[in-house]
Amino acid sequence: MSFSVCIAAVIAAVRIRNLDPVYLPFILCIWIGTINELISFVLAQNGYANIANNNIYILIEGILLLWQFKRWKIINSRVFPTLVLLLAGTWFYEIHNLHALQNLHYCYRLLYAAIMVICCINFNNKLIISHANALVTNPGFLISTGYILYFIPKIVADTYWLYNANSSIEFLTAVFWVMATTNLLINLLFITAIIWIPRKPDYITF
Repeated sequence: MSFSVCIAAVIAAVRIRNLDPVYLPFILCIWIGTINELISFVLAQNGYANIANNNIYILIEGILLLWQFKRWKIINSRVFPTLVLLLAGTWFYEIHNLHALQNLHYCYRLLYAAIMVICCINFNNKLIISHANALVTNPGFLISTGYILYFIPKIVADTYWLYNANSSIEFLTAVFWVMATTNLLINLLFITAIIWIPRKPDYITF
């Protein structure tokens, strides 16, 4: 199910020359996410954990998504570097050496997810008020809705695991399948969003 992101990555690669550059941070997220899935698959097939590469990935993803919201004018130029430093600082505080890179760190994950949900909700509210056309054809609305569907369950799951680290295998398996199914739905939204991303303008206005 996670490999469904590869479809979005391929469509983005085919369309990249004609896509509106406003969506570049999101496209980079899709490509880096695809690379991370491939790395995770190779590691798992060879009996290694994929926590380290996922820890690196979520830092890069967090910065790229902040950049995307800056381009959507949800985050202004003064707040943007503050949020980047906040996320990066929290990440480096928790992951302070190579050994720590191999562990799950929930402070960054919860902070990152909360910031993204707030930004997504603000962006969707802005579109609902100002967008005249159908929102289901608006790529920004599809993208932010996808991330809301992704990060809210992540907040719930990570908060639970933070305080209940010794949950049963059956419960963890059930949570895994819920997250995997949700991930498939989200990737389908991202595929649709990439198809709806408008062509870049033929001219630049000043």
